[in-house]
Amino acid sequence: MRNWPLRWKIAHYSAGLAVAATLGGAMTTWFVMRHAEIAAFDRRLTTDAQEFFRDVEHFEGGRANSGPVFKEILVPLSLRNRLVEVSDATGAVLYLSPRLHQSFPRDGIKEFHNHKIDGKNVRVAEFSENGLTLRAAVGGGGAAPGSVRLRSARMPSQTR
Repeated sequence: MRNWPLRWKIAHYSAGLAVAATLGGAMTTWFVMRHAEIAAFDRRLTTDAQEFFRDVEHFEGGRANSGPVFKEILVPLSLRNRLVEVSDATGAVLYLSPRLHQSFPRDGIKEFHNHKIDGKNVRVAEFSENGLTLRAAVGGGGAAPGSVRLRSARMPSQTR
């Protein structure tokens, strides 16, 4: 076995330490960014739910007159690419997203959590207000945290 000079030993140890520090920093940054992305996503879904309840309240007389008229038109644009289920206080489903083939599972968890629906991992939240329960989920198709795809921004004059 060969005896390396001291400067080569120091160079190798420094390079190894630099690689380890870079990998540690990259992993820490990824975890922090992932947590921030999920938190921002949860805030956006909460805002969308508040918008939905506001729209229901202001739709032709409020909740009392809007029970049987839940349609795709009433669902805000921000919730149209989500999986949505609206039910009343008795648990009867008033609206179910067209892309959703079955009701949301009733697991009793009210806060944000991950769940499997139709074999896809989705982020689910449940919101209740004025006798209505909104269950919203997103994922499996590209809009979930961690699978966001960046699109290039275009000016209106650059569109085809």
